[in-house]
This record gives sequence, C-alpha cells and structure tokens, in this order.
Amino acid sequence: MDGVSLTVSNLARCLYQQGKEVAVITPEMPGLDEAQLPYQVLQYRSIPVPGRRPYRYGFPLFDLKFQKQFAAHSYEVFHAHCPFSSGDYALKMAKKMGVPIGRLICASNENNVLTDFIRTGTYDRNRPFYQTASPSMDILISSNLERLLYLLSGSDEEVRGYMQALAETGRYTVSERVFRAVQAEFSCGFCTDVQGAQTIGKTFREKNYLLDTHTAVACTVLEGYRAETGDGTLTVVESTASPFKFCASVLDALGVTEHQPGTKVLGQLTAVTGREAPLPLASLAGKTPRFGEVADKTAMQSVVTEFLQ
Repeated sequence: MDGVSLTVSNLARCLYQQGKEVAVITPEMPGLDEAQLPYQVLQYRSIPVPGRRPYRYGFPLFDLKFQKQFAAHSYEVFHAHCPFSSGDYALKMAKKMGVPIGRLICASNENNVLTDFIRTGTYDRNRPFYQTASPSMDILISSNLERLLYLLSGSDEEVRGYMQALAETGRYTVSERVFRAVQAEFSCGFCTDVQGAQTIGKTFREKNYLLDTHTAVACTVLEGYRAETGDGTLTVVESTASPFKFCASVLDALGVTEHQPGTKVLGQLTAVTGREAPLPLASLAGKTPRFGEVADKTAMQSVVTEFLQ
C-alpha cells in the first residue's frame, strides 16, 4: 500500500471504530481480500498503469456493475482522496445529492505547468524547473492529468496522442472540446515562495492557524482568485501536510531565521507557535540517523543495486 491507500484505510478504520457505516470505493485491485477488512469495499474496473506497478487506472464512470452497487447504498458524506477519476465520480455524486459544489481551483507553485495548461489548453514541460518550499508540487509532468484527459475526452486514442506528443516534443495542445471542458470545471493560479511565506505569516498572526508550505500555496491562490473574480463563495482548502515537516521554511515565514540543528528544530517551532509536533515526527528526537550517504545521480543505478544486494 502506498501513502494514499494507507491514509484512506486508516481513516476508514477510525470511522468504523467510532460506529460509523463506512465504504471504501477503489479501483479494482487483483488479489484484494475484502474479508480481511472491517469496512465495506466497492471496486470498479481498472487497468494497470504501464511501467508504474502496482498503480492502476480506474474507470468508475464506465463500470455499470459498480454503478448499480453504488446506487444500492445511501451515503451522507463523501471523502475524496483522489483529484481525478474516483474524485471526479465523488464530485458528481455529491452534486447529485445537492451539495453546492461550484468550481475546482488548481493551485501551483512556480512550477506552474498546470496553471498554463488550464489557461491555454497547451501543456508544455519545456521550461525551467524550480526547487521550492513546497516540494510535492515541484513537477513538470503531472501523471494524474492523463486520467482527467481521458474522463473529459472519453477517447483512449486521443489521450494516447497527447502522451506521445509529450514524450517526443515535451508539449501538446488538447482539442477545443476538451479545453472547453477543462475551463468549465477548473480555475487556477500559482504563487512564489515569497508569496506563500507571506500567507503563512499573515494567517498565523490574524487567525492563529499554522499553515504548511503546500497549503499556503492553495490559500494564496484562493485569495488571488477571489480578488480577481469577486467570487466570495464558501471554499474548502484541502490541507496536505504538517507544517512540522517544513520547519525551516515555516520558521522563516514567521520571522525566525536562525534554526536549531536536526530534530531540535521541531521543538523550536513548538516554542514559537505553541503547537505540538505530530508524534511520529517528535519521536525522531534523539534517534541515531540510519543513513548519511549522498549519491550523485550518475551513480544512482550502482548505489541501488548495491543496496538491494
């Protein structure tokens, strides 16, 4: 199980232990033993992602058996942990239930390839790559976008052509029909590290809430979207990480530029903010580092081979 699967499984177990009726909806996973799980599992048709085992593409919108199973149940709350195929399905079902969901806002850091795509319909990775304070957003190729393109186009052949152009030239432009569909669902924006840091500081001072660097990107983009459009609709920002994973950047944003070494920086952030570090991070204090080597990327293959032996 990867991080997403573990998060969903843990959430489902916690809700089940609280006496809730829980169902996990997931791409079909060969070999999954549902009898070993305390909660219900609904699987929809999927295929392997080439070269990325054990990940699979799911197609809930095209699995009639799954849709009948889904329709036989009544749900009060949807928690979507995937932004594309299953997330899109959860969005459609939530709207059908009457949840007033409007637009989706895609927020990026300075690696703003998705921002440009949503605005223009052209995806172009031929650009500088920036290492930022929000490293999980540091991408030039968005693997999940391929799923969205399939959902919007409904055509394997069309998406295959886009991916082939991306592999050969580093760019592609979607059809007018797909571009209109993207713009009908999504707004977008991006921000710099400086802007994100300003948001962290301002949010802590004014609202006593401590943002991590990734959530700060989302909040900064949302603020810009509201200023540009005048849209004051109630908006949910999905917080993606703990600020204690990025202590140095968060401390800098709060005006503290001298940092304690190693794991002591966790206690420093606690002292500055009054927030406790999550136990898995706090428990690292005093432990002996297991790894200290740094490998040059040209030696990566030999280093991995030696580790496996």
